[in-house]
Amino acid sequence: MKDSRGFSNRYSLSLLRRNKEAYEKTDATVGVVLGNFCITNNIPVQVVANHFGISRRTVYAWFLSKWKPRKNHVENIKKFMMEANRLDWDNDTDISENTSK
Repeated sequence: MKDSRGFSNRYSLSLLRRNKEAYEKTDATVGVVLGNFCITNNIPVQVVANHFGISRRTVYAWFLSKWKPRKNHVENIKKFMMEANRLDWDNDTDISENTSK
């Protein structure tokens, strides 16, 4: 759900700003790109954490380029984003039913 300004209610303004700053860097990591994708598509951090079997803290660190995803997650992140593009997140879709790790 988005508020009247078009921002996701799932993310703080601080996270939105910090992810945008990291995303605008020319060397944005796949985790930062994932963060931008999830924010844009209103995908909850908990969904990402559950899908990859990691903590929410790790997901937030990826989103802000504090930590880089391990090599074994990079290809799965790309698959996650491709599959998530096809889902309707406004109806609380569960990606775990539609993709595999």
